[in-house]
Amino acid sequence: MTLSTSTPAVRPDPSSLLSPRFTWMLVFLLLGSTTINYIDRQSLSVLAPLLREEFKLSNSDYAAVLNAFMISYTIMYGAGGWVMDKLGVRRGLSLSVIWWSVASCLQAFARGAFSLGFFRVLLGMGEGGNWPAFAKAISMWVPKKMQALAIGIANSGSSVGSAIAAPLIAWLTIQ
Repeated sequence: MTLSTSTPAVRPDPSSLLSPRFTWMLVFLLLGSTTINYIDRQSLSVLAPLLREEFKLSNSDYAAVLNAFMISYTIMYGAGGWVMDKLGVRRGLSLSVIWWSVASCLQAFARGAFSLGFFRVLLGMGEGGNWPAFAKAISMWVPKKMQALAIGIANSGSSVGSAIAAPLIAWLTIQ
C-alpha cells in the first residue's frame, strides 16, 4: 500500500484574478443595491401621513404594518445568507432584488392595513438578502487588502438611502 505524496492543487484566490475596474464596479453596484434597499424601506415612513389617511389606519394598524416588515426582514436576514450559500451570490442577489422590486410595486395595490402589511412582508423577505449577498460578494471577489473599505462603501448605502429617501419620495409624490 502506498500513500500519495502529491500536494493538492492550490487554487488561486478568485479576487486576485479580477481587474481593479471590475472590483470597483462591483463595490459601487453593491452600494447602489443597498441605497435602493433603504429608499424602499423608508418610503412607508415618508408616506405615512398620506397612507394613514387614505387607508384609515389607526396607530395600532400602522404599527402592525411596520412590525410585519421588520419581522420578515429579520428572518430573511439569516435565511438570506442560506440562500446566498445555496444559489450563489449572482443568482441569490438577483432573486432578492427582483423579489423586493416586485413586492415594492405590489404595494400600489394595497387597499388597507392587511394588504399593505402583506406586501411589506414580501418586501422584507426580498430586502433581507441584500446584506448577506454584499458581504459574501465582497469576501469572494474583492482583494483582502480592500475588503474593509469595500464593505464600508457598500454599507454606506444605508445612510445614503436614508438621507435621500425623504426628499426623493416627497418630490415623486407631488409630481
